[in-house]
Amino acid sequence: MERFLGRVVVALCFCMFLATISYGRQQNVVYLKDGGTIACQKFWKENGKVMVLVNRDVLVDLAPYEVDMKRTFTGKAAKTVKKKTKATKKDEIKHD
Repeated sequence: MERFLGRVVVALCFCMFLATISYGRQQNVVYLKDGGTIACQKFWKENGKVMVLVNRDVLVDLAPYEVDMKRTFTGKAAKTVKKKTKATKKDEIKHD
């Protein structure tokens, strides 16, 4: 009986481990205008098209009229590139 109980505990721990791995790796979703969805690793806008990286081997480009842009890109923070500027002597002088 103790051996059976030990196996049950090990099986439950393994199931919980698998559940946490699958939950931590949620996929991004691209919503299409025809109601379909595409699960992907990442997506972005480039040259007027929506680029979708489905997996490491498949990159799909979609026209904007095929993608529900509002549902796909809402809630996703836009990445902005901050330009580094050199400090000038005027910036370094503190005015009291």
